[in-house]
Amino acid sequence: MAPEDKRLLEYLLTLPENRAELFNRTELNQIYTLTIAAGQSGDLDKTALKTLEAIVYKLDRVLPALPETAENVREIDNELEV
Repeated sequence: MAPEDKRLLEYLLTLPENRAELFNRTELNQIYTLTIAAGQSGDLDKTALKTLEAIVYKLDRVLPALPETAENVREIDNELEV
């Protein structure tokens, strides 16, 4: 776990149980879709694509990934490794 993720997790664990969610499921789905689209646009450098990959990774922990979306993420990741 990355240090920044650990700090976020510790913060979230200290919140009261009756807290409101930051994003509802519809908003998370929209963020996921926009993130994938941005990664496929071809207009981003390697650093920006890695940032998007990290966002998608975290969203995958919250939302079930659609098979075709997950495959697109793998394709973007493979392009970065070349």
